[in-house]
Amino acid sequence: MMRFLKSFFLTLKELFLKPGTHTGAIVAPNENLSRFIFSTSHFSRKPLRVKAAAYMPNQGEVSVFRVDGLIAAQIWEIGDEIAEQRARTLYARSDIKAGEVGRNGLDILPAEPPPRHANIVGWPENDKPRQKLMALQLVAVATLVLRE
Repeated sequence: MMRFLKSFFLTLKELFLKPGTHTGAIVAPNENLSRFIFSTSHFSRKPLRVKAAAYMPNQGEVSVFRVDGLIAAQIWEIGDEIAEQRARTLYARSDIKAGEVGRNGLDILPAEPPPRHANIVGWPENDKPRQKLMALQLVAVATLVLRE
């Protein structure tokens, strides 16, 4: 019940307290996306980089959040909420422009709730080598942001 209430109030906060930051039905190429990283095997500290495993699809999609108009603390707040729901530790995030996803033949579909959530879709089915190649292309242009 508490999880529901917290999610409900976060949704209300998003809708009413942050005018001008609502996300639309179409993800624009210049939008910033964040992929939250809950596994230390999905990034490297030396060299500082995201690993392909962070973008490998699960059931044909990769979860991201549309973070335009948010400051870093607000982005981490979203990640913390997801970490709490999953009972996981949030280690880092990977930031990427939506246009880079599109350039790799993938699409981004809004998938709310929670607010600002979207999925990267269009991955080749039953073709792990091609999926990995696409994930490698994404991480080549992604930025790793470590949790401080």
